Amino acid sequence: MKLFISFFLLFCTLLNSENKKLIIVLGMHRSGSSIMTKSLELLGAELGDLLLPPQLDNPLGFFEDIEIGMFNETALYLHGLASHSIKFFPSKLINEEKLIEYGNRLLLKKLEGRKNFCFKDPRTARNFHLWRKVIDQLPNTDPYVVVIVRNPLSVAQSLFDRNGLDPIRSYYMWLLYYFSALHYSKGLPVHIVHYERLLTNPEITLQKVSRFLGLRIKKDGTPVDSTYQHHVHTLQELKEEAHVPIQVVELYETLRKEEKIFPKLSKIENFLPQIDPLLELTDREMHIGESREHRGFPLIEELIKR
Repeated sequence: MKLFISFFLLFCTLLNSENKKLIIVLGMHRSGSSIMTKSLELLGAELGDLLLPPQLDNPLGFFEDIEIGMFNETALYLHGLASHSIKFFPSKLINEEKLIEYGNRLLLKKLEGRKNFCFKDPRTARNFHLWRKVIDQLPNTDPYVVVIVRNPLSVAQSLFDRNGLDPIRSYYMWLLYYFSALHYSKGLPVHIVHYERLLTNPEITLQKVSRFLGLRIKKDGTPVDSTYQHHVHTLQELKEEAHVPIQVVELYETLRKEEKIFPKLSKIENFLPQIDPLLELTDREMHIGESREHRGFPLIEELIKR
């Protein structure tokens, strides 16, 4: 009887010590990250209960945790950036230890009482240099990264329609977001999903994602609705667009093939510092990141004290 009790206690200990899954959805604005995240919920991913409500430009919902959004916005503010900045994220972070500590506490709180937690916010890709440091310090957690990719030409047109954003700025944003997402995901389990394939063949796409995450589809149906896709472009159309930087075209083509991604990232890593002074000047001339509002998110006071 004592032997049975010992084995039972050992089993309970192993069960309780099982690592939790942290699922991070990374992608550029207007790239389908909302649909992707809602789809993951069908696979059993937990999104928490503090989400942004739907709006006219995203009637399905954003599926973004408000506190994670606050953290992302604060990190950008500290470094004089905005979500639509094209200046590179600095390698030396202001209040880095406090940021990492806060992000760590935030994710542990989200994981508490759950077997997994999934979060999405396009700014996470922009800030993934910081998030990777947060994730690496999480105890008893297995991180998984799902990267949702959409044709940069479609993204630029969608951002122009919604925000009046200059397409050239959108192209450089696309490059920065995906470079950051992929470069700082190195060494983590990463699965790439193409937005166009998710819309045209959601069942097969989600089956692949479920196998990657080790989750089973728990609900019938899919949130995918092609009526929300207003801009559809091919790789050839992207290549023919006069103002698209060649680095954007090459990275997108590489991601479509899903091979030799890191050699391509190395080339972009060498390219970005060369052009960063010009991108920073462009941001400064447009006063991006200066004295801006925070989309309703209050600042985390302990982090903005320099």
